[in-house]
Amino acid sequence: MTDLDFADDIALLSDSHDSLQDTTTKLQDHATRLGLRISCEKTKAMLVGSEQSPPVTIGQQSIEYVETFHILEVTSLDW
Repeated sequence: MTDLDFADDIALLSDSHDSLQDTTTKLQDHATRLGLRISCEKTKAMLVGSEQSPPVTIGQQSIEYVETFHILEVTSLDW
């Protein structure tokens, strides 16, 4: 990646907590090397089809689990 000043709306999918934690940690490491940071306040995790699991963490901060995600949609572009 070159000239990446801002990244938003990244979805990480995993079939286990350990795999998601590992992927999140790797993303944090890569982001730090590029001068980016993950906003722990804005980052959320969601479980589908399983019971509550340990929190996913970024550094020492736990990520909040949510039931749903609210996504903004652009229905038309008038450029």
